[in-house]
Amino acid sequence: MHTDHNNQQPGHRRVGALLLIRNLEGDVLLVKPSYRTHWQLVGGGVRSNELVPHAALREGIEETGLSDLEVGDLLVVDHIAANPDSGAVEGLNFVFDGGMLPGNAPITLPDPAPGEEPELTDWKFVSGNQLRHYCNPVQHRRICEALAALADPSQRAYLAEGQPVTPYPNPSAPDRSSPHTPLRLPFPRGLACRVRAALRARRHGISTNFMAIAFTRKPNGE
Repeated sequence: MHTDHNNQQPGHRRVGALLLIRNLEGDVLLVKPSYRTHWQLVGGGVRSNELVPHAALREGIEETGLSDLEVGDLLVVDHIAANPDSGAVEGLNFVFDGGMLPGNAPITLPDPAPGEEPELTDWKFVSGNQLRHYCNPVQHRRICEALAALADPSQRAYLAEGQPVTPYPNPSAPDRSSPHTPLRLPFPRGLACRVRAALRARRHGISTNFMAIAFTRKPNGE
């Protein structure tokens, strides 16, 4: 039986290394695996004793044919639960900033091994408001959170199935609540991508019609 101090037989987890690569318009590079119905970020599994950023670079070069790729900051880490139906073990996906590519970047998908089907069948730059049409819900949420972290480093987060993890409250910790605690209202992820894209555009001096509304909870509940 595995215990938390057993370093010789640790719990089995798959580790993925992914790159958030964009073009000059801010669209996200997705690839289409032959073995899945949905598109995904560039990247793949980390090998034994391989550093995660090194795996992201290796997979990025293999899947795009671009030898000058660079791995930037870590944006999010996404925990994926085990799937008993498919037999997939739980995993951790690390998403790094993969930088921006010019429009004429010569992306080349890897050739299949002799006698095998190609691993990837297509690639495409997809705008933020179209991601949901290409990715499954978990990957869509993950990319949205990575884009948010790219625009604002304070938004870097640990995710579970693409959702930010809120730390469980410590009942023994002193009360640090404020009478003006910011109220974060949930809203559709498609809108989240558009709002974050507008924020990112403003940071680069691009004119947008965007209004930021701050909600606060007053002491009397008004």
